[in-house]
Amino acid sequence: MRTLVTCLLAGVVLSLPGNPAAAQATLASRGLDRALFPRLVPLVDGVYAWEAVRDGDGVTTNSLIVITPDGVVVVDPQGTPENARRLLSAVARLTAQPVRTVVIGTPAREHVGGLGAFPAGVQVIATDVADEVLRREPIPGPDGTPVRAGEVLTLAVDDVRVITRGGVRLEVRRLGRARTGGGDLVVALPEQGVLYLSDTYLHGLFPWPPGGYPTEWIEAVRTAEGMPARWVVPGHGFVDDEATLRRDLTRFRLAMERARAEGSRLYRAGVPIEQAAAMADFGEFADWPMRAEMATGYLRRVYEALNGTLKVTVGEEFK
Repeated sequence: MRTLVTCLLAGVVLSLPGNPAAAQATLASRGLDRALFPRLVPLVDGVYAWEAVRDGDGVTTNSLIVITPDGVVVVDPQGTPENARRLLSAVARLTAQPVRTVVIGTPAREHVGGLGAFPAGVQVIATDVADEVLRREPIPGPDGTPVRAGEVLTLAVDDVRVITRGGVRLEVRRLGRARTGGGDLVVALPEQGVLYLSDTYLHGLFPWPPGGYPTEWIEAVRTAEGMPARWVVPGHGFVDDEATLRRDLTRFRLAMERARAEGSRLYRAGVPIEQAAAMADFGEFADWPMRAEMATGYLRRVYEALNGTLKVTVGEEFK
């Protein structure tokens, strides 16, 4: 165990604030070898982030692991069965406790595609939107039966669903319609000072639009900024040290505010959405990873908010 944690901590050193690559969000930008991943990042005693790398773009997809005396809670079960099995193997090296609860923070394929690799009978907690996504895009479980949420939450903003397992208190919250327009949950561990934000927070990445509500997403991040947590853990992007993650959470909000302002300016100027991304001035955020792929989609959601056609697009969250 001591050797394992020492190796894990060595991985964290790669992204300390003094590293000039700390603001970069892909393997290539940091010069990291893919062989280093997936990896565990210790946060506090019994709480870990798990980083796996997506195929193609070198961006991490993250999960939260909480070990208690009465079982393990995993938030976001990874995007493929292979990555989920690797996560479960890592948990087994850390504890003999079984995974008892899975919380779906973001109902997107890169977060939940591995759900079927988890043991039969595991408690799955998700929003009503996420459960609808699972119904439309079934994920077969260990016995071949599609996995569905065992507990479907219809939380209003600021509502809290408390999970207490092995004396550890976890608070499941819905801060607003963020990336997936209603499927988004965050999980706070108040006593441990950890806040897992799933895709409400994309670390150093241009905002990904499917299903998102631009203004509510910004306000959700603003709410997260005000929550008392040492660690604010993103759903994508590297899990750096706590000060960097806290600083960059604000930068992510500023990036969305800049993109929303540009979308509003171009919409009022009559610029067609097909031309908007090329004409937008994203300032210091123009070179953020995923901007080329995602700018048009994000601006489209801004346009839809302004012309009154913005709506939840269940299923798009799973792309």
